Amino acid sequence: MRLWFVATTALGVVAAGSWAAGSWAVAQSQAPVRLGPPPGGTVSYRIKADTMSGFGAGMMNARGGLGMIGAMMRDGMSDDASNRSLWLELGSNRTPAGAPTAEHLPPAGLGLGPSIPLVTPRPLVQGRPEPGDERDPERPEGRLMIFWGCGAATRPGQPVVIDFAKMYDQLSEQMKSMARMRSRQGMGGMPGMGGMGAMAGMGAGSAGSAGRGRYATIGEWPNDRMRRTVTARSSLVGDHVIKGNYSPEIRFTMAPDQDFLAPMRFTQSGKTPAGAMALAWNPVPNALGYFLTAVGGGEDKTMVIWTSSEVQDGQQPDDFASADQVARLVQAKTVLAPATTQCAIPTEAARRMGQGGVLSAIAYGPTHSFSYPPRPPKALPTWAPDWVTRVATRSTYFTFLGMRDQMREDGDPTGGEGAGEGGARPKPKKKRNPFGLPMPF
Repeated sequence: MRLWFVATTALGVVAAGSWAAGSWAVAQSQAPVRLGPPPGGTVSYRIKADTMSGFGAGMMNARGGLGMIGAMMRDGMSDDASNRSLWLELGSNRTPAGAPTAEHLPPAGLGLGPSIPLVTPRPLVQGRPEPGDERDPERPEGRLMIFWGCGAATRPGQPVVIDFAKMYDQLSEQMKSMARMRSRQGMGGMPGMGGMGAMAGMGAGSAGSAGRGRYATIGEWPNDRMRRTVTARSSLVGDHVIKGNYSPEIRFTMAPDQDFLAPMRFTQSGKTPAGAMALAWNPVPNALGYFLTAVGGGEDKTMVIWTSSEVQDGQQPDDFASADQVARLVQAKTVLAPATTQCAIPTEAARRMGQGGVLSAIAYGPTHSFSYPPRPPKALPTWAPDWVTRVATRSTYFTFLGMRDQMREDGDPTGGEGAGEGGARPKPKKKRNPFGLPMPF
């Protein structure tokens, strides 16, 4: 009996020791547990990756001078032209040791060399406005006509017409004072009318910085210290390291399915016999949804805007909308579902835009998040990692409406879509750019 007691006791001690050792090993392999936020708060690193195609994308591959002009008139005319754009921002409330410095060590496939400097911009100095004319700015003229929805037929209640002069007359004196101030500062007249958010910005940096004012120190790229840019062949795939004297070391790895989105390729953008503008495009892999906008100038100082939203008061998505926002807007029928590959600008909207309309499109891609410690499956609202990185992706397209029709009139029956039947592409007549000038090549 005594031998049995000794044996069982010994086994219990061994088992307890094994459990303790295993628990210690697991604890050592996991990230440290910290109560409360890290000193100085969570450091944020944001990456915006944009793939651009259509008119002007080829121009962004040029280095300036005559090369840029030639690229604009040659490559920019082709839907095959595409490029990529990148924007980086490191934001921190931690105190740097000396002057703030930071760098991004990217994978070789990005094509930007071994180090990208993240430069802290100089503080913006708000100068006192010059004494100016206190009279009201010039009373605006003209109208804005708003259409929405895919399809040749104009929906009931369209267009919504906004008369700028009547709207200005209804402004309060406070709003008119704001308009005078904006006019003196060179920001345009009426508040809110400078950028209606109708057209997609070309380039990842078009959305601007969200870190200024939110973080004590930020580092940005592109900047004047490094003027190199990414190209159509650049890739984000691989290991990334961010170092700085106001942030912890940030490390993450991007997989092939987290790279830049593929370029949007429109296969149709021409008028139907009924006068509607038919649009069709190839699906973009991993896209979460699409949003299209067309803008043109009509007669009698009238501006015409059309969006692909199925609802009149649909919320305009952010330039780099999150997956949750895109999903909500797809459900609300503001953003086209990812399976959608065609749409049409209503006949009346296309007619009122005339020949000078422009089309932009956004394919919203996923946002990839990384953090340390890694986010737990059921994170509490108080969860605060040392750092968090978000990589937002999208693909944008820009062109002049009716460009394919113009190319067909100039002798290319495919409208720039490639070779005709039999594989032989007819020799086109001398092309014209969208401004009506003959191209010398």
